[in-house]
Amino acid sequence: MEAQSYHQKQGFPVAVRTLVITVAVLILVLIALPVQMILDPSGTTESVVRNNPPMSPAELDTATTAAVVFATAVHAVFAAVAAWLTVKVRAGRQWARVTLTVLMIAAMLNGIDSATAGGEFLGWAVGGIVLAAVVAVLLWLPATMREFFARHRDGARQTA
Repeated sequence: MEAQSYHQKQGFPVAVRTLVITVAVLILVLIALPVQMILDPSGTTESVVRNNPPMSPAELDTATTAAVVFATAVHAVFAAVAAWLTVKVRAGRQWARVTLTVLMIAAMLNGIDSATAGGEFLGWAVGGIVLAAVVAVLLWLPATMREFFARHRDGARQTA
């Protein structure tokens, strides 16, 4: 009979399961913002006008399209990286824990920048900031999370 891994014997701590759910909700928020920008081009245009010098209608249209394309690309990459790192965190990889923490700090800083840029996307920005903060806290503060990584580290040492 094969030896069972720690995960098979013990299951995942509540903090790990909560982390996975929180990242999934954060990914939904990341997807929702570009969708809102596409569905409400007037809000995107207002944001572009407020943050840029006067432009001709053609320039404004190009700048609005560029803003949507840029936001969509950045959010898609961020969502993919966050999902991948979460899978690695769930596997007990310490490097993924640190990298996901750095990614969440970057998300909070970006959210603060977005929140101060205008009210069109304030709800999504604040939601993203709160969710990223929850993820960062869940990665380090619960004792069960620290034990999860310590056991995984200890298990890796025993098999090496």
